[in-house]
Amino acid sequence: MTQTFVLEANKREMTGKRVRQLRAQGRIPAVVYGPQREPVHIVVDWPKLRTVLANAGSTHLVEVQVDSDSYTTLIREVDRHPIRHEVVLHVDFYAVNLQDTLVTSVPIVLLNEDKTASRLNAQIIHEALTVEVECLPTAIPEQVQLDVAILKEAGDFLTVANLPQIEGVSFVDDPDTIIVRTTYIPVASDTDEEEEGSMSAEPEVISRRKEEDFDD
Repeated sequence: MTQTFVLEANKREMTGKRVRQLRAQGRIPAVVYGPQREPVHIVVDWPKLRTVLANAGSTHLVEVQVDSDSYTTLIREVDRHPIRHEVVLHVDFYAVNLQDTLVTSVPIVLLNEDKTASRLNAQIIHEALTVEVECLPTAIPEQVQLDVAILKEAGDFLTVANLPQIEGVSFVDDPDTIIVRTTYIPVASDTDEEEEGSMSAEPEVISRRKEEDFDD
């Protein structure tokens, strides 16, 4: 059963650009939303929110306590500053019904990756980092582990069909979706190395989003 974290919050009337005042005070605007319910705009003290974000991720339940009300939720989206990534601008909490199944993404973790790559003398490429699962909110796995030691030779691949079965959990993605593939390690020639050394580095392109996009 997934662990549940508790987060204390307060309702907020302040929206729009005025929420910058809250952030300046160390308080982060957020919203609780879900099917057949009106969104509840809240504000959370950053130290409390930081602890929950670090431990709950997107797979653990968060009990958001707002005054006399309580909402069982999952963290759906965390909006961060486009430059200072450690700065959280806004958080979306999705209210769930514990009796209804839901579809959510769970990270895929590879086991024995380095050993297998060395054994096969191949490069292991992790193509699908997450998998969509359907289950009750209390049955969401923290991660799905895939042991790549079953790969036999370079050129082999593993798909969603190779994921281990988990009680109470169904995989939504197409069974033929490739999660891991292997390729032979190319042998670099002297000419390739010379050409690579002569190439100049391309400038990094950074996508910037305005802070106002999250002022709600």
